[in-house]
Amino acid sequence: MENQDISKETLKKIEEEKITPTPKWCFVCGDYSLWALAVVSIIIGILALGVIVFLIVSQDWQIHNYLQGRLFWHVMISVPYLWIFILAIFFVFGYYIFRNTKIGYRYQTYLVLVIGLSIILVFAIASFLLNISSQIHSVLSRQIPLYSNLIHDKNDDAILWENQEKGLLTGKVVGVVDSADFLIIDIKGKAWNIKIDPKKISGEPPLKIGQTVRLTGAVEGPGIFLVNKIYK
Repeated sequence: MENQDISKETLKKIEEEKITPTPKWCFVCGDYSLWALAVVSIIIGILALGVIVFLIVSQDWQIHNYLQGRLFWHVMISVPYLWIFILAIFFVFGYYIFRNTKIGYRYQTYLVLVIGLSIILVFAIASFLLNISSQIHSVLSRQIPLYSNLIHDKNDDAILWENQEKGLLTGKVVGVVDSADFLIIDIKGKAWNIKIDPKKISGEPPLKIGQTVRLTGAVEGPGIFLVNKIYK
């Protein structure tokens, strides 16, 4: 009897307030929207991790063989905090969205996290290998000045390479005499005649005019640098 009364009251309330059932397509669209947001979050996470890998791998780590005691400092300023923050935000957001889909509640937390991180890692490495990550970084560096101020890349290490006393030199190639002799202009505008010892360096691809190079070696005289390693 009590159940009948409740049913009657419910029906009466529906009629009085003119309540209509929500169409099925609304639920379908809502679920699709959640999946779309989850996919977008994963894609952004993939791109973010790909750029993180690119920035870390492309750093001039070899420079610390010549500048002792500055490795910790270089590591700290080279960490791409902005991209790590973006990765964390969108991974958490994607996880939360997935949990709110129709099937999200069925899976244990650790399984969702492991699968999500695995997907992001695999595709992030692919993004790095396909040079997508480097292109993203290059475009953002050119188009957004603030981005360049927030992110440390190997171009920011140019000043560290301007240290001939430590055997470091960088600059742009302005002339190629032969396979063992070329000219560069360093970042201070000084011209250098670069000599290559074929016993230490062989099989190097030809240098191009305008190409930026990083060199290790020793000063042999005024404006003359004997190089033992070329980084391009």
